[in-house]
Amino acid sequence: MLSQHELSNRESALRSAGFSEQNIINFYDMSPTLWSDPDGKIAFLKEQGFANPVKMITSLPAILGLADDNISYRIRFLGRMCKRLDVPITAQELMQKNTSLWSTKREKLHCIIRIGMYYECSKVNTLMSAVVCNLERLLITLAEHPEETVKVIVGLAKKDKRSNGLKDLIIKSKTLHPKITSSYRKGYG
Repeated sequence: MLSQHELSNRESALRSAGFSEQNIINFYDMSPTLWSDPDGKIAFLKEQGFANPVKMITSLPAILGLADDNISYRIRFLGRMCKRLDVPITAQELMQKNTSLWSTKREKLHCIIRIGMYYECSKVNTLMSAVVCNLERLLITLAEHPEETVKVIVGLAKKDKRSNGLKDLIIKSKTLHPKITSSYRKGYG
């Protein structure tokens, strides 16, 4: 448990960084240990190319608790994705628009990016809508409807209610691209 003095210091740091009193009250819903160095986290995010870290953290306070190497990895990985898919957006812009990218499991991101590559989908909005889908349902739907566009697959996957035995079906699938199956196995199999 943090001392009252330490909590006061952290609150002062948040105020000086530009957070409102309401933001600070909201941060108490999180564990105060997650926001031990708000100035350092804001400086790091600025160094990484984020224009307004305070606004981002206000909308997703959990950013304060993410390890710097985790954030750096996501920026590099999503930057490569944007370049590979030839989209005119930076990883930082993508992460600011799609806060779910901050917490999505790495292997899920790998699978979704491979879907974009191997099923010729360069529409970032479609791929980002896949991020919020259940991955197993997405992959099974893709395996069952390989002729459909990724946009249609995402729509079908969001309506799918199956939950049992999906992992085995994915691993045994003959229609999914092997690199997608391999990425899935690394994180889930």
